[in-house]
Amino acid sequence: MSLPVPRTLEPPALAVLAARLLVQHPWALGSRGSHYPWDTSWRVSRYVLLTEEVADLLLAECRRLRPQNGFLSLLSDAGGRTRRVRLQTVDVRGLPVDAGQLVRLMVDRPRVLRFDSAVEFSADSLCALRDRCVQLRQLTVSGRSAPTPMFMDASLRATDLEKQLAADQPALLPCPQLRSFTMVGSASVRFCPTQSYLDALLRGFSSLTHLELSNVYSDVDVSFVARMPRLVALVLHNVSIVSMERLACLSELRHLDISSPPPVAGRRRRPPADPDRLLERLVRGMPHLEHLDISGTALAGPGVHCCPATEPHKLCDIVGLSSRVGRPLQFLGIYGCNASHRKHIPALRIGGDIGETQLLLAAAAHRRHVFMVADVLEQLEMLLQMNNGVTRWQEILHLALDSMDEFSFCKDIHIRCGAIIQTITSSRVWHAALTEVERQRVLRQLFRSVALYRKSVRLRHFIAMTLMNFDVPREMMFCFEGFLDTLSHMLSGLLSERDNFVERVLIFLLNKTCCDVDGRRKVMVGERGLVKMLLKAIHARLQDHICDDVMCCLWSCLWNVTDETPENCALFLDNRGMRLFTQCLSKFKTDSGDLVRNMMGLVGNIAEVQHLRAHFMTKETVETFLRLLNYSSADLEISYHAAGVLSNMLSDGPAAWTLSEPGCVEVSARLERAVRGWNVMAERSINYRSLAPIIRLLRCDVPESQLWAAWALANLTQAVPERYGRMVEEEGGARLLRLVAAAGDQGSYLVRLAQLCLGTVDRYRDGGDGDGLAA
Repeated sequence: MSLPVPRTLEPPALAVLAARLLVQHPWALGSRGSHYPWDTSWRVSRYVLLTEEVADLLLAECRRLRPQNGFLSLLSDAGGRTRRVRLQTVDVRGLPVDAGQLVRLMVDRPRVLRFDSAVEFSADSLCALRDRCVQLRQLTVSGRSAPTPMFMDASLRATDLEKQLAADQPALLPCPQLRSFTMVGSASVRFCPTQSYLDALLRGFSSLTHLELSNVYSDVDVSFVARMPRLVALVLHNVSIVSMERLACLSELRHLDISSPPPVAGRRRRPPADPDRLLERLVRGMPHLEHLDISGTALAGPGVHCCPATEPHKLCDIVGLSSRVGRPLQFLGIYGCNASHRKHIPALRIGGDIGETQLLLAAAAHRRHVFMVADVLEQLEMLLQMNNGVTRWQEILHLALDSMDEFSFCKDIHIRCGAIIQTITSSRVWHAALTEVERQRVLRQLFRSVALYRKSVRLRHFIAMTLMNFDVPREMMFCFEGFLDTLSHMLSGLLSERDNFVERVLIFLLNKTCCDVDGRRKVMVGERGLVKMLLKAIHARLQDHICDDVMCCLWSCLWNVTDETPENCALFLDNRGMRLFTQCLSKFKTDSGDLVRNMMGLVGNIAEVQHLRAHFMTKETVETFLRLLNYSSADLEISYHAAGVLSNMLSDGPAAWTLSEPGCVEVSARLERAVRGWNVMAERSINYRSLAPIIRLLRCDVPESQLWAAWALANLTQAVPERYGRMVEEEGGARLLRLVAAAGDQGSYLVRLAQLCLGTVDRYRDGGDGDGLAA
């Protein structure tokens, strides 16, 4: 009864991977239903035949991935006389299916049918459904929320519906071969069927061996079990049972679940007058019983010691089970019965509320019952936080992941599972023991939870802390778009609800991501709206007059995301980024040198894009850059970036300079004067991934731009010669420096900088160590 873990420890089979690809690309199997743009349906190609095994696998992956490309219509394509899709397991739980599409999916008379949407049947669809259920062996209906009872004509009036439920009327759904029927009511909308409806529905299932009715919020008379002599498994979870003694007639029963959820989830059953006698009568009437679940009920009694008359030396702490002392049950569920601590219980495995083993067994027994799972998860969360000798943490993790997948509609379960996952991944030992497949499953589930409940403050907190436990962005590459969407969802929620802690974490993760990715992935950051989110966050802090480390990190993130990415630079400008730049510089330039440095680094990236430099060609902007040339002698970075922006603007030539004041000559003179005043041996905290934007300026005909580029290369090769000396050589900078040195006046500052840089490059190319260059 323990939770199965090994199925997720291995990577998916090749057939599953192929099915996932086909679900995401339906055009590989067929074509559009019509040429109308609003028609999203698909038709199977006449050259394609989907066998039972393949069709069932495709539908299972469609249910798991839930694509928005209309793939389900391809599986419901009847295909004329020659049916090219043969489904035998129609499981559409969680998919938006109407009655017509459900009937079309059943064209091959499947053996298994499961659905949970609020399907309302018409007379025609009911007729087709009854015709295609003749071979049905398993039927599952859950999440009932439609006003019309299931399997009845929604167009009928209430009086006509009542007439169809009369005892002399035929069954609502004749299924002569049906062996298993499950009906689970909605957790949010109470399912209150009448007794006549249940009788009319179950009347057509004469061959049942497994029956489950759960979350039924009306009194249920179980007299219908008398018509089910073959029943071996009966689940009546969260059902108010009338005349429970009638269940004792099920002599072939092996599995009985009459449990109730915790009182906070709804109502607790009225305790029987004599629980010990009732339980004893049920157990004695079911000699083959192996699995009994009485969780949340009073049937466990007060716990008085007793012993069977035939074996006085054997004790039993549950009086009603004294007849099973010599033949213990395989499983007994007593979660919430205040009996888990008892010593003498005639059962091999106990699902209770003491210790991780009992809790995991209780969760496994109630894996489809939302209220019980939520309560068990809360207990496991507290157990993990206490960290009192927990050894089965891997099973707890898989329970949390399965619960999030099964109960996507329940926010509380997602919050509790998020807390469990965050606690487990925070442990270095446990986190290191996770396989790559498990890590990816954890991340995928967290991404789905954020998409479902982006406004939940607690869930955002747990997920942000969990992401900090992973290697970002390396471990996100398998689902990079989902990771970016998650950051976008969480940041959008923070714009309306300020959560400084989560905001710091998310900005840090995004900044780290932008530092470590390049190319197409960096463009995706902007496409997912994150550049706009960052600007909104800056605007909010500007309105609140807040200049802190988060503000610095926001500008640093923009600096990184625009590095060698013209698309993101354009996004910054299109979303009024320069207005925010001017406002922040005006308000905070004396508060934080780091902030101004990050802002100027961003502007430097934009200046490297030739067609975007025109945005800077205003008197106010250029004068701002000129003032920053002499920002502070202690912080060279700000002056360096301001000079870089002006150098790029000047590199387009005098004809491109459209300002009369300040003029091109004045700006060139002030730029040269500033560069000459810098110490070429100064240590700087900057990290270049490529020197191409600087080397490019050596090609222009503007001496001042060449001067800044030569100083930058000389400074970098003196600071980190082993790194930047190689980069200058590999990216073609050495060749251009030789041309500059040969063409310039010998002894000029530009030539001396070029020679200094070339000396370092030559020494490292020849295997030297570069010592003494500073002298």
